[in-house]
Amino acid sequence: MALFGATQAHEDDPIRAIKAAREIHNVVNSLSPQYEERIEQPLVMHSGINTGLVVTGDIDLEKGTHGVAGDTINVAARLSGLGMADDILVGADTYYQSEGYFDFKELEPATVKGKSEPIRIYKVIAQKEQPIKIHRLHGFQAELIGRKVEMNQLTDVARKLKEGRGAVFSIYGPAGTGKSRLVQEFKESLNLEEFQWLEGHAYPHSQNTPYFPLIDLLNRSLQIEEGDPPERVKEKIESGMSSLVGENTNFIPYIGSLYSLSYPEIDEVSPAFWKEQLQKAIQTILSALAQRAPTIVRLEDLHWADPSFLDLIRLLLSESRDPDPVSVRLSTDHFTFHRPPDQRHDPPLPGNPSAGSFNIRITGHGGIIIDDRNNPCRIAALSAGQG
Repeated sequence: MALFGATQAHEDDPIRAIKAAREIHNVVNSLSPQYEERIEQPLVMHSGINTGLVVTGDIDLEKGTHGVAGDTINVAARLSGLGMADDILVGADTYYQSEGYFDFKELEPATVKGKSEPIRIYKVIAQKEQPIKIHRLHGFQAELIGRKVEMNQLTDVARKLKEGRGAVFSIYGPAGTGKSRLVQEFKESLNLEEFQWLEGHAYPHSQNTPYFPLIDLLNRSLQIEEGDPPERVKEKIESGMSSLVGENTNFIPYIGSLYSLSYPEIDEVSPAFWKEQLQKAIQTILSALAQRAPTIVRLEDLHWADPSFLDLIRLLLSESRDPDPVSVRLSTDHFTFHRPPDQRHDPPLPGNPSAGSFNIRITGHGGIIIDDRNNPCRIAALSAGQG
């Protein structure tokens, strides 16, 4: 038995549990051929996952003692017992909290020991190619109210973006105040035939993965799927980048190295040089995108972003002089996004933020517009984060 959320809980513990179960199943499946002849049958797993309250005693991870009990654990055991070879079965609460990240098949309710009524059962089928945070936008939705000011701000930015006047802006506030819903409504209000919409997400479980929001954005843009072999990933990166920037493909090895792909020509470069070239690669990609159409880049949950990605964004802000790229500044309590002005016409004032940024703070009673300045640009960056 494995426990997620004891002794430290995370908002994505159900997702972590399913990911761990899938990895364990994959390892067991890879080991099966070594033992099939000895045990005269395949070596397979079947797992049950349930979410809920448990009673805990002393937990000693080193000794393997956990001292936990409760109906949640009992149901997980029953689910495991109901599973067939290689099945991962989850209960209703686990399903509701992770359906944005995995595809499920609902099975017939089953009567299990200790329950007077049949329980609902869901079988994990696959991980979604593009996870969505349905737990925030789940079920029937009422009309969005109380956000007219914020929607007008976002709509105005989209209009100016079509005219070649872009902005970089942030949406921030406490959890549960409607940041994701506001972004969803804004996206649905756009004609996506006129705009390019790109997304990169950070997750609690990705905090220690370098450049994860960037990798997530590339995965979505290049249709890189979980389980793609390295050769297929390399093919998608090279073909996608070549179609975007033409013959200027010297930066591809630096993008590929984010996926641990081998490129001999960069094996000996220093970490500092690698970071510099990655920054130039992202600048090249953003500039190429901006030449195609007005582009909106959404960066979701930057409070979970890893330090290396935030450093990259800072570098893009402080060193970029191209009229197209997006840039970001990190302040102490929230993310403030801006675009550096054109140095040939409007040098920045020392100690002041550059033009082309505004922030929306989401509260329980409405949004507060912190700042609104505009500057010519073809890319808008949209972020949502807590704090």
